[in-house]
Amino acid sequence: MSRGAIRDGGLFRVRRCRVGHRQVGGRGGRAFTLIELVLCIGIIMVLLGLVLPAMAAARRRGTDTRMLGVMRSNGALLALYAQDHDMAFPLSGPTVGGAMLEWYRPLIEVGLIQSASDVDPDGIRNDHVQRVAMSAAAACLPERMEPGNTLPMDMATSSVIRHTQVVHPSSKGILVQWVHVVPGEHRMWTYKAVNGPVSPIAFADNSVSSARSADFVLDHDFFENWVGHPVLATWSGVRGIDRRR
Repeated sequence: MSRGAIRDGGLFRVRRCRVGHRQVGGRGGRAFTLIELVLCIGIIMVLLGLVLPAMAAARRRGTDTRMLGVMRSNGALLALYAQDHDMAFPLSGPTVGGAMLEWYRPLIEVGLIQSASDVDPDGIRNDHVQRVAMSAAAACLPERMEPGNTLPMDMATSSVIRHTQVVHPSSKGILVQWVHVVPGEHRMWTYKAVNGPVSPIAFADNSVSSARSADFVLDHDFFENWVGHPVLATWSGVRGIDRRR
């Protein structure tokens, strides 16, 4: 028997070797060379580099669209609450700061919603945070939101404010996603943030849009006890206007 032959079930097969590739089973097929394998991996990596960002962008657009729908529903909840409470915005505590962050609690008390997850399902499910805030204008007297007459939000006394007091309903934001939870940090929706996050906003007429805080025009070039930030604490409160650039 010649060198290189192997016995298999009584039959003899000849094993033949060639430089650069391996013939399999004597039928002429060959395995990938190292260069071909590296080339295939490179092509796959390029394709992934093209596809993954597009998939991430599509996912963000889907999340943004869903959150706009949630904000529209939240605006409708405020309107339903107002119908049974002399057109008043919900007032959840003695301070303006508390009323801004816990605006949804009166809605739970009257049975319009069951929990905070009804007004921010993604925030509660993914981050365990209720991220939607009500404008301070909906819980603070307008005259207390003028330059020289403000107090810190956690010290300012909350007051009953009614929908009918909003002078520019289509231009006055009432609800906004004020915080974005990203790995390792909470990004706030503030005018001072460089390249700040885009947030969904519900206006007093129940229209919705998405914008950065810096997309709005300020009435004054300064803030006072946080008053002056668009939507969240607009100058002049419900008499003010959140004007887009």
